[in-house]
Amino acid sequence: MNHIFSLLISWMIMLVFIVVLATNVGLSSRVRNAGIKACIFMLIASFAESVSFGINGNESSILLHKIVKAIELSLTPIIPMIASCMFYKWNDDKKFKNIVFFFIAANVFAEIMSYSTNNLIFCIDERNNFSAGSFYFFYLAVNILSTTFFFVKAYKFSHLYQTGSNILLFSIAIFLVAGTSIQLIYPDILVSWLVQSISLLLWYIFYNATTMYVDKLTTLLNQPAYQNTLEKIGSDELFIITFDVDDFKTVNDTYGHGLGDKVLRKIGKTLKKCYSPYGKVYRIGGDEFAVIIKRELSHDELKKLNSNFTHLLEETRVSFPELPYVSYGAAFYTRSSTIKAVKEETDKNMYREKAFNKKQRNS
Repeated sequence: MNHIFSLLISWMIMLVFIVVLATNVGLSSRVRNAGIKACIFMLIASFAESVSFGINGNESSILLHKIVKAIELSLTPIIPMIASCMFYKWNDDKKFKNIVFFFIAANVFAEIMSYSTNNLIFCIDERNNFSAGSFYFFYLAVNILSTTFFFVKAYKFSHLYQTGSNILLFSIAIFLVAGTSIQLIYPDILVSWLVQSISLLLWYIFYNATTMYVDKLTTLLNQPAYQNTLEKIGSDELFIITFDVDDFKTVNDTYGHGLGDKVLRKIGKTLKKCYSPYGKVYRIGGDEFAVIIKRELSHDELKKLNSNFTHLLEETRVSFPELPYVSYGAAFYTRSSTIKAVKEETDKNMYREKAFNKKQRNS
């Protein structure tokens, strides 16, 4: 009776989650479709497992038992691959993806063979009792491989957006591994799909927590994230650098907003390449950016970083001559400072450089 209750709860969670995904207008179609497809596959696989459990030992249903078990064990490793589309574009990382798909296809073939040839991946004996076959470990290995692919994509997703949600990521991973291990140790306790349905909801929370403070155009952290970081600085000593694109309005007026967006993406990518190893990069306004560097750097090291940023922009400008110049100003925050004073100093230094650069270009 407990297994029926567990499955009913998991099905309710998945159905509600499908409604949540379908009605969330803020999600991209890629994320929405990945979540809905993962839920549908989970519903089919879990239903197949429930049928298998219900007819186990019923000698009149051997053929049905083989069919539902082959369906369940074929679909299970596919689900993490579908769900991973929440975190990356389908054409990325083709080599790793193709390797995983090769083993998933091999597993599907092995499940079909188990249907007609007992004792391969699974075995249904003459009394209609299920047992693991001689190569059941292969099914488990493919499951681990596809789940690893999912975790790798979630980890890269977190780092791409600088959110550092590793604690949440690994907490969900531990919950998933621990929960599904219960059924491996105690096969009569069918909690695997309940754990996986809850995990899918947690991954959705992870996705929202990661993207909530991200600027969609540049994939940098956004202005609310910048403000929240400043409010939580406390006694840390750090550099704050603000950036402003010179004559950005002229770029939009001359070339259009499409090229203006491309300019912002290029500058954001350059900022991340230069500064992200040392701190967080933010887009804090239309054409305004900021960097907060918490790692200990000397003023000379910071000057080298800023010079490297200018150099990278010059390299980009060779193939993208429309790229405007960028002015920046830096200030050092200490325990005796106030955020307001430091922000005023960075702005003052930035506008001083902007005026100097404009004078240099006009001379």
